[in-house]
Amino acid sequence: MMDNMGAAIFELPWVAGAVRLFHLFGWALFAVGMVVAVFDTAIEAQSGKANPKTTALNILKGFFATSLFTTVPLALYRFAITLQTTFLGELTAIMVGGQSLGIDEQSMSVLEGSFRLTVDVNLRLFNLLALIAFGFCVIKVFFCVRPSGRTGIARWGTGLERNPVG
Repeated sequence: MMDNMGAAIFELPWVAGAVRLFHLFGWALFAVGMVVAVFDTAIEAQSGKANPKTTALNILKGFFATSLFTTVPLALYRFAITLQTTFLGELTAIMVGGQSLGIDEQSMSVLEGSFRLTVDVNLRLFNLLALIAFGFCVIKVFFCVRPSGRTGIARWGTGLERNPVG
């Protein structure tokens, strides 16, 4: 169990210093971007195409993003660890509560029960359709069957990432 040990890393001085460095770096980038946006608006104003409303809105969005990009991820990480600790404690209490087995014996019995196959396997329509769909996906992805008629074994660097879109 983690017991919030992962969230305590952000209280270390060197981690806090690294977060502070990126916070200041973000503000420096925001200042440079704001100066560039103002000059870009001034240049566009000379030709009559300036839109100060859009520029002001973009500066406001940049301000909010810069203000929050070092605080929101840390808060979400702390929340996730707290949630994981709570769920783990509750699930352990449900699974082990009232039984003489410890957590290690309980987990082994669950694993043994999960991977034991029964003799009477029921083949229903949904199972058959799922099997057909899985086979189609394997053939489509690994053998690159495309609507254009080109086929061939997938080249992992170029063909595989294009397959899901057709």
